[in-house]
Amino acid sequence: MIRLGDAALTEGRTENAIGYYRMSKFFIGESAVTIMGASLGGMLAPRVAAFEQRIHRVVGWSVFPNFLYVALSIMPKAMRGPIRFLLNHNLRQPINAVLKKKMAREPILDWGIRHGMFAYDVPDPFGYIKKLDDYEMTDIGPRLTQDMLVIGAEKDHFIPKELYAMELDALPNVRSLTFRLMTEREDAGGHCNVGNPKLVLDTVADWLTALNRRDSADETK
Repeated sequence: MIRLGDAALTEGRTENAIGYYRMSKFFIGESAVTIMGASLGGMLAPRVAAFEQRIHRVVGWSVFPNFLYVALSIMPKAMRGPIRFLLNHNLRQPINAVLKKKMAREPILDWGIRHGMFAYDVPDPFGYIKKLDDYEMTDIGPRLTQDMLVIGAEKDHFIPKELYAMELDALPNVRSLTFRLMTEREDAGGHCNVGNPKLVLDTVADWLTALNRRDSADETK
């Protein structure tokens, strides 16, 4: 298995490897764990934390409140309501007809749906879209009581930044909540901030350092 730090070194990006090493000392403590999930993991990590109290800190390295909302966001607004209506009534054929027509015209959508059908082992576009609604964190958001950091991207081609409000509003009981929207000007505006991973790692490490200081101060009171 190639670890992230090794991958960074293999590519000659020693600054990234240093960032990974810097973060590693924070992620597993004697009595607390930090969990971090990227892309779809930005939804999966908080779901895990909602049911595992040994996790004290959560990093969502992508705004990802609900997979269905993410998928529908790349469709024209006029289509989103009708698609939801058809899904709610399990109308398979109309959804397949609409999506296959769009797939024929839009290569990115065609790739996304075909990849999703393979990954989730479903036979058609309807099955894929229907499956996506099972992947959300908004339904368990109130269970989260940990510190949470959410990192978004200004120009994400897949996840619109406007979904951040849906995610943050679903977290009323977290101990602390920090949101960082990284920008194109910082070379971090793409999906998972791929242009500037060092900025992400530094942001997470600084956040964890600040929380450690807070917790140490609380212990001395």
